[in-house]
Amino acid sequence: MRIYVPRKRKTRKYAKRQIHASLERWISETRCG
Repeated sequence: MRIYVPRKRKTRKYAKRQIHASLERWISETRCG
């Protein structure tokens, strides 16, 4: 599976989005667990 990496101008937004998603997932996991 290949992950598409956007160009520099969009990398920052993409990274922020990914971090936010992982953070939300971790919070939900902690709540359920």
